[in-house]
Amino acid sequence: MRTTPLPCRLILVLGLLLQSAAAQTAQLEVLIAEALSRHPRLEALSALATAQRHAERPAAALPDPHLRFDLLNVPLGKWDTDSSPMSGRQLGLSQSLPWPGRREAERQLASTRTQIAEARTEDEAARLVEAVKQAYLELVFVDQALAITARNQDLIRDYVRMAQTKYAVGTGRQQDILKAQLFLSSLGDRLLSLHARRDVAEARLNALRSRAIGTPIASASMTPATHLDYGLADLTQMAIASRPALVELRWEREHWKAAEHLAKLAARPDFDFSVAYRQRSFEEDAVAGRDFLSAGVAVRLPLWRAEREQEQAAEAQQRQRAASAEVEALRLQIELGLQELLVKARLHRDQMKLLRQAILPQAEQALTAAIAGYRVDHVDFGTLLDSQVAVQQYEIQMHHHHIDYEKTLASLEALVGVRLF
Repeated sequence: MRTTPLPCRLILVLGLLLQSAAAQTAQLEVLIAEALSRHPRLEALSALATAQRHAERPAAALPDPHLRFDLLNVPLGKWDTDSSPMSGRQLGLSQSLPWPGRREAERQLASTRTQIAEARTEDEAARLVEAVKQAYLELVFVDQALAITARNQDLIRDYVRMAQTKYAVGTGRQQDILKAQLFLSSLGDRLLSLHARRDVAEARLNALRSRAIGTPIASASMTPATHLDYGLADLTQMAIASRPALVELRWEREHWKAAEHLAKLAARPDFDFSVAYRQRSFEEDAVAGRDFLSAGVAVRLPLWRAEREQEQAAEAQQRQRAASAEVEALRLQIELGLQELLVKARLHRDQMKLLRQAILPQAEQALTAAIAGYRVDHVDFGTLLDSQVAVQQYEIQMHHHHIDYEKTLASLEALVGVRLF
């Protein structure tokens, strides 16, 4: 029988692992894209941002002009506009103009509202991506734990048969059989808990995608650990520049700066320009009944609103201070959060490596020795069962640290505010 050389087998296994990892990454990206395109909360925020963008031009628009028609000085006796030199028909047009710079200030104020709405939308999108990753990683862990537990059930059944065989020939004990059956039942209970946990993770993923809660999701397998290439300084710099919540607060500060500028301009007077044409038919006056043309300008004196505008400007100044303080507070919170998450990620990564490279291989060696010893009656059944339990626990712990590491990276990415992994 021809066998495949070991290097070829290793290459084949590596290729299968890479193919599986690529498939799982693609599945996650599909789930993320679906959530971003379907989640109603994000859709609502996006619509609000678009609506605010449409409000920018109207904010800077001129007020509508006034068109006016007058019948002037008509005698009550005749109701004739031609019977008096003061009588006539007049058509007038007037336009109000704000103080120079006020329209641009109104537009700038509306623009800051748009930027705030867009930053809020981006922040919600980052939260949504994190939520999808957390739920998906939970699904990955549960599926892995289900596979490990089911595999251990099969192994324990083999141990039960071994114990029954020994008992049948008089070299085993009935309590060993009962102990193995009890542990087998506990594994069944664990499977029930894991299935319930999977249902919750699946429902959460469906809710994030705006799907029916019971929509089935294919089983997910473990992928190689994500490589962490970023240090604290790099992450902090990216977060301060790109974190949507921080960008939102900066635009909030700019909004109140624009509001202060607008309040100061609002204390300046507005101008009203008018032009009128009067048609006359009375020819027995000094101008022989010629028509009149009138033009004028009026200034609205802000006598009663100056105090109000001053208070609005003072309010805007204080809100700028508050927004600046919020920016600094969030910056400190981001730096602390990044440090904590980096420490947590490195801890899970190191514990995962320790379990995979040292503890789990040692536990498997101990289990192999216990199985061999039990077959020749050098090891009791309790030692064999304890060795099997240890292998199962260490294997689940290794995957648990792996998933917690990936979940921590997802939280790290959300805290920075840009896709990193």
